[in-house]
Amino acid sequence: MPDTRIHFQYDLLNPKGELSTIAETTLVFVDCESGKPCLIPSNFKTKIEPYFS
Repeated sequence: MPDTRIHFQYDLLNPKGELSTIAETTLVFVDCESGKPCLIPSNFKTKIEPYFS
């Protein structure tokens, strides 16, 4: 289970179902006051946990 970052990798298909793009996104949880990475909020972590087991 991720702690401060979630990395997504995905393929995008065109309307014909052909591979159009391979992409990735990294979400980083940041403390608003310090500007430093912080742990995933517990309410969000509970919702995404089933996808990481």
